[in-house]
Amino acid sequence: MAQLDEAEKKLVEFTEPINTTMDENDLEEDYNGESAEKQIAWKLEEVVDFPTETKKLIDYDSVDERMMLLFEDLTLRECNLATKQVAKEVNIGDLDGAEEIKGGKAVAFSMFKDLNTIAVATENYVHLFDYEDDLTLVTKLNVQNVKQVTFCGVNVILVIETEDLDGKIDCYALDEDEPIGTITIKSFQG
Repeated sequence: MAQLDEAEKKLVEFTEPINTTMDENDLEEDYNGESAEKQIAWKLEEVVDFPTETKKLIDYDSVDERMMLLFEDLTLRECNLATKQVAKEVNIGDLDGAEEIKGGKAVAFSMFKDLNTIAVATENYVHLFDYEDDLTLVTKLNVQNVKQVTFCGVNVILVIETEDLDGKIDCYALDEDEPIGTITIKSFQG
């Protein structure tokens, strides 16, 4: 996953490798000690074309033919990759159970494909939604200063900026409101 700036107008995906001319600097040893060519170039193909207006894209992810993009103003845009069209657009703050973040700003986004779950982090909360049929709230965590959110197994991992430390990493089970584990990160003093 990558963050794109406001100037991006098209998303692209990597498709078939293209044969390229290699020189001896592009060769590397394989496990048997023999040289092998690297295939490092890809053909870029348009996935979907839409204006980003003045919205800042926080992050995006996809599963099957569905691509979800979260913008800073809490707009979640779902695009159909087969038709290359916007399928649905909703503001997360308008959903049942997420009213407290209406008008807020998104800071992080992640998708857990195995459980059809997305995580949306704002300045003061992390909301988890089931996206299988429609967006329904699974749970919300009252956590401030989240900089990154991801899933590991059936756990939600949050990277949190703190004032007294450089940061910490909290691990939450999907059905818990308190972390089941924390790692603190102190600044390097060396």
